[in-house]
Amino acid sequence: EREFGTSRNAAKYLIGGESLLRKSFIAEPTKLVITKMEKVFDQLTESLSKVPRKLADIPSKLTDRVADKLTDISSEISDIPSKINQQLHKETVKKLAKFTQSAADEFNVDPKVLDIIFLLESSRGINLKNPNSSAQGPGQIINSTAKVVAKRLGTTQEKVQQDMETGARASALLLDEALNRYKTTNDPVIFAFADQHAGAPTISAARKKADDPNDWTSVAKHIKNKETLEFVKKAERELR
Repeated sequence: EREFGTSRNAAKYLIGGESLLRKSFIAEPTKLVITKMEKVFDQLTESLSKVPRKLADIPSKLTDRVADKLTDISSEISDIPSKINQQLHKETVKKLAKFTQSAADEFNVDPKVLDIIFLLESSRGINLKNPNSSAQGPGQIINSTAKVVAKRLGTTQEKVQQDMETGARASALLLDEALNRYKTTNDPVIFAFADQHAGAPTISAARKKADDPNDWTSVAKHIKNKETLEFVKKAERELR
């Protein structure tokens, strides 16, 4: 390498062997030149032997990079429906919040209580149709109740159950009636939550059996539906 500078220059001289021999014989003894030539050959051989391995690694590295990129793209695409749903949910919740406040003002009920009903019944308007019953709307009003409330609101059953604003008004009306129904109890709001889930007839029957019909703890002992009791507990937690 001292003689030729680099292995590349050595290669040039090796290819033009005659020139190399002339230069080497002039500079150093033949044996030393041959020794240096062998070292250069060894270095060239070692360098060239690495080239195929490096070239062989290129497809694998490219494949890995492409695979990683495709994975990222696939993940981004799969997230699109979820992001769209999240945005729609935000818009639905925002819209219902406006209807909740206006309905609460119209029927003079606490908007927070009405909001809790919508939260527990339909996740604030996200799940408007119950697959297991006729209940629909933010407050999950069943067909028979919707017919009665529609007449009182001067509208149709379909609007009560399928129009979010009308549904909010209908639920506010029902909440107002429930609060008046249980105004003599120790906690009209808790009784109203139970009424929302189980219905007035069920609560009325439980009150008749209770030692104290105006005490929720006493009445709750006679409500067999555990889902109703759990609904009330969740509502209490949200109310705090």
